[in-house]
Amino acid sequence: LSAGGFSRNAGSTVGKGMGALFGANASIAQAPNRQWAYRISAGYFNSDPLPRPTGKIPQITDPRDSTKTVGGASYPADASGVFSFQNTGTSQPKFDARVDQELGSNGRITYEGGVAGSSGIIHTGIGPFDIQKGSYSGFGKVNYRRSGLKVSFFTNFTNAEAPNLLLIDPTTQKPLQLNFTTQTYDFEAGDTLRAGTRQVVTVGGNVRRNNFDITIAPNAENRTELGAYVQDEVFFDRVRFTIGGRVDKFGNLSDPVFSPRLAAIFKPMLDQSLRVSFNKAFRSPSVINNYLDIAIIAPTDLSGLAPLLPPPFQPLVAAPFPLVVHGVGSRVPIGGRAQADLVEESLTAYEVAYTATIKSKTTVGAAYYVNDSKNNINFAQLPNSLDPYTAANPPPGWVLPASILAVLAQRGTFLPRTAYTYLNLGPLRQKGFELSLDHRVNSSLTTFGNYSWQARPTVLDDPNPFPSQELALPPTNRFNAGFNYDGPQMLGSGSVNYTDKAFWSDVLSGPYHGFTDAYTLVNASFGVKWAQKKITTLVKVTNLFNEDIQQHIFGDIIKRSVVGEVRFTY
Repeated sequence: LSAGGFSRNAGSTVGKGMGALFGANASIAQAPNRQWAYRISAGYFNSDPLPRPTGKIPQITDPRDSTKTVGGASYPADASGVFSFQNTGTSQPKFDARVDQELGSNGRITYEGGVAGSSGIIHTGIGPFDIQKGSYSGFGKVNYRRSGLKVSFFTNFTNAEAPNLLLIDPTTQKPLQLNFTTQTYDFEAGDTLRAGTRQVVTVGGNVRRNNFDITIAPNAENRTELGAYVQDEVFFDRVRFTIGGRVDKFGNLSDPVFSPRLAAIFKPMLDQSLRVSFNKAFRSPSVINNYLDIAIIAPTDLSGLAPLLPPPFQPLVAAPFPLVVHGVGSRVPIGGRAQADLVEESLTAYEVAYTATIKSKTTVGAAYYVNDSKNNINFAQLPNSLDPYTAANPPPGWVLPASILAVLAQRGTFLPRTAYTYLNLGPLRQKGFELSLDHRVNSSLTTFGNYSWQARPTVLDDPNPFPSQELALPPTNRFNAGFNYDGPQMLGSGSVNYTDKAFWSDVLSGPYHGFTDAYTLVNASFGVKWAQKKITTLVKVTNLFNEDIQQHIFGDIIKRSVVGEVRFTY
């Protein structure tokens, strides 16, 4: 059982008092006999809304292109009204159960299933959606294992309703509605076989079916995916080689894709290892990437047209015009013309890593990586001239003379009918390194520290280079250090986490892009064990120094939270 509160003395909730949160989790695990065992668990979590940022996003020189600016938009007010929304908390119940059946001779069947509900706001690239109460997701799974043989089946299902809190659907004059029902069914079989004394081969494959019913992608097609894989591991005294590959045929791609994997581990000493690896992975376009089809109202400033208009029409452009614009997936025509189809997004990864254990108490690690992505699938803004409104086809609700649109077009100014779609963008390179240190002081106390550095993404040479306006800039430096203590009577932990500033460009358009400040998050907990360790009481503090922490330019503000927890074990 846990309950507590958090400061809301920031942003939109200054002076509105503390927020509350509470949760409960219970589980029971039993083995009635040697053949059967089961576990049942249930839980619930509830939290008041966090503070929202207020004011304007700072307008700054675009860090990706010094000739442009980004930011300057006002944050939506934390209240009901036009281009504003009331922030809400979240409620999350869950339940799951598992049964294990022992079959003898290294055989076992595991049956597992669960369901979870959720409500609250989720932020996306096209703004926030409010997931309604009654929305749920669940799963069912059956696994069979005997020695190296594995056969499994699982299903996932989701049903949710979520109105957009900022965008209006022009056909209904109500919030853009996201209702979605999805089902996934997957069957997999594989086996691991020994080949001599120094080689292990793993083979397998799966078939997956995905069904969709999504209001913002009304023409979405269900899809079937097929996959097969093989992996060969070869062991020598100080060297281990792994070579493998996977072939996948996705229902929305014309050709299969091949994902290779290579790794070599060299152990100069028993407590040291050097690992070199290469792998390539793919992501097929999602159903939203292919079939998104939405129309939204984008308030557009037309006041600059006033000098071109006769006096009777000039008052009509004093207020922003509710321009209807479309955002579509790659398989929805634009202006009656088919788009180029999306191809799979790929990631090619290279890594060199070193790990050493010193006197069985201290482990140090270092890794350097390079990740090259290609054909990145992004929701991109189109040129206004690609599919504009014209004098022959003016925007809905247009009250000015249609000829004004022709005059604007002659001057190179267009009002877009289709403004957004998903595109494959050019290649990017991400690289960085990581350092880590873990030390066990004694059986009760462990300490840790790690540091990571990530370079600014590099746009690689390509006939279709990655556009600078789509780049996000991750934190350059991250650092974490802390300890965990679990003694006979007491337990506790403490940590310090530093994250550098980051530039975000994944929500709405340029006026909503910008930096989040670097922050240091200090957390601590302390607990006592009672009644022969059957009862444990804990106090957990997050953001001990009550800093204003924003982890995304459009995200909530995190302040200090203090939670009390009681655990009962029988």
